[in-house]
Amino acid sequence: MLKSMTAYSKSEKIQEKFTVLIEIRSYNSRHLDIALRIPHAYLALEEKIKTLR
Repeated sequence: MLKSMTAYSKSEKIQEKFTVLIEIRSYNSRHLDIALRIPHAYLALEEKIKTLR
């Protein structure tokens, strides 16, 4: 019987002045918890980004 569900994925997109790196990790969880590491200048957008699904 399967008792553990873990996963990891990583993708990077570089375009002109921007680089976007996305990492997705899952550890036996049914809930979504988004942790962002973004430049200080974009912190005001953090909640808006978290609501995008």
